[in-house]
Amino acid sequence: MTPTQIEEITQLRSRNVSPKQIARKLGLRPAEVTAIIKQQFAAGNIQKALPALKAVLIDEASAQTLLGLSPNKGLLGKINRSDVKSNGLSQIFILRVDDRNHHWVSSYLIDCWCLGIKDTLGPRQVTLKQYERMVEETEERFGQNLREITLEQALSVVYGAEDYARGLGFEPHSDFRRSRAHLGPRPDPLIDIEFGKDGKPFYISGPYDNPEKIMATLQKSMGEGNFDYIAGIGPPDEFF
Repeated sequence: MTPTQIEEITQLRSRNVSPKQIARKLGLRPAEVTAIIKQQFAAGNIQKALPALKAVLIDEASAQTLLGLSPNKGLLGKINRSDVKSNGLSQIFILRVDDRNHHWVSSYLIDCWCLGIKDTLGPRQVTLKQYERMVEETEERFGQNLREITLEQALSVVYGAEDYARGLGFEPHSDFRRSRAHLGPRPDPLIDIEFGKDGKPFYISGPYDNPEKIMATLQKSMGEGNFDYIAGIGPPDEFF
């Protein structure tokens, strides 16, 4: 059984889906699903109730190009640009608050044109001032506002990009194993979003990539001439 299937079992079980229903959905035997659930229960790994959702943010370019939303002034409204153009990267923040009024933030850097979940952080406990500073610095670095969207929209970007990248041969960042629990259950179905650029993958190399390995993966999964690329340069992929 793959790690992805185990994670899907955990997510579905947290929504009180029965083992038989999970098995049917994932194409597994009920006994296999039951065994995983028992192992997780013994280890205390069944997902607990998430803290209440307080804010969901995405960069303005992604809101317009991926979700089809009209221009918006963003959370803080300090950057006056409504004509932003996408570079394929999406920045998402999820802020939650627990019953002790502690704030928890997680962030997701998504390459919507090729690599999927490129980087991720959290959940990390922060003060509201720290969170607002994170947002401000991200807006300054991206050169555009971050704006409020729905959780369903954010999850559709994250999980949709993960699915798209897996189809090309790319796994999500290793830290996504931890930060995905902060998202909540995966919607079924996801909002329909077009990934890639102009109907095919478009790889722009970043400073921490292995371009040779990525290009080889694309050639294997897509074939020569079925993807576009810019190697050696690319937009900054630092984030909080």
